[in-house]
Amino acid sequence: MKINVDTVLSCGTRGTIDLPVRSWKSVKGWYVKWDTFRYTTDGKNWKGIELNSWMDEIIDWKRPMSAHVSNAKTKETIASYEG
Repeated sequence: MKINVDTVLSCGTRGTIDLPVRSWKSVKGWYVKWDTFRYTTDGKNWKGIELNSWMDEIIDWKRPMSAHVSNAKTKETIASYEG
């Protein structure tokens, strides 16, 4: 019997940057996209600083966050779990 096994794995990175503000209270909004920390201090003009993240054992292969098993032919779900 052929089955498909789809998993969701977690991974992580860390980047250290010097944020050119006096305090975090100055930051009105922020997000991370494409390894760049983007922030605004006035709610309109966004600035970005590359994180140049490093990763240590980036993917946790041991503990999937979830797994889904389905019949490869019919795509019918056989089993699943959220970890």
